[in-house]
Amino acid sequence: NNKNLFLIYISNFNYKKIKKYLTNNAGAYYVKNPYDIGPAYLVDANKNDNYVYLGRLSSEKGVEIFCEAYSKLKRKDRINGNAIVYGDGDQKEILESKYSDVHFKGWKKHEEIDEVIQTARALIFPSKWYEGSPLTPVEFMSHGVPCISSNVCSAIEYIEDKKNGLIFESENVEDLMNKLLIADEPKNMHEMTENLIKGFDRESYSLKAHVDRLLKVYEEILYEK
Repeated sequence: NNKNLFLIYISNFNYKKIKKYLTNNAGAYYVKNPYDIGPAYLVDANKNDNYVYLGRLSSEKGVEIFCEAYSKLKRKDRINGNAIVYGDGDQKEILESKYSDVHFKGWKKHEEIDEVIQTARALIFPSKWYEGSPLTPVEFMSHGVPCISSNVCSAIEYIEDKKNGLIFESENVEDLMNKLLIADEPKNMHEMTENLIKGFDRESYSLKAHVDRLLKVYEEILYEK
């Protein structure tokens, strides 16, 4: 019931999900999360063979959708790359026993992520949840590695389908299979990585950019009051 409530949201996708519940808010402001992307280097993803999942191995993350889609392609010899799953969780043993074509590597420390990025052709982000503002895709994309994301999470805010990455219908194995085949084609991958490298703004994720925007929001709120 607070009619003087101001909201700061971290993604437009996120805001669309919650704004209908915020009937009394006085104002809403977009402030992107800061993220330490790390050293500025670029990967030639088109030369890499690894389709990578990185995260918790639990149902809501949709990792089994990736495993199933890849395995169906691999068993028919329709895809060249490898499926690599980094992470742990309650689905790990089930997935390992069910999908022998997928390589399960366990958790990686944050300082080891650069090694993963440098061998990745694409990051697969198959989450079934909308995710507030996932930063793993940002880290891969900042180094020129495209992301293949489900359409129900806010990672799609960073992605233009078939331009700098790929978007598939959530929980649709066939659609993800089609997107993996697109990414497996060198010509398509070359175009996506070129567009990604040209369009990615590293500075917008810096702590300075975040603080500058936050201060501006506070000034606007104080001025309006």
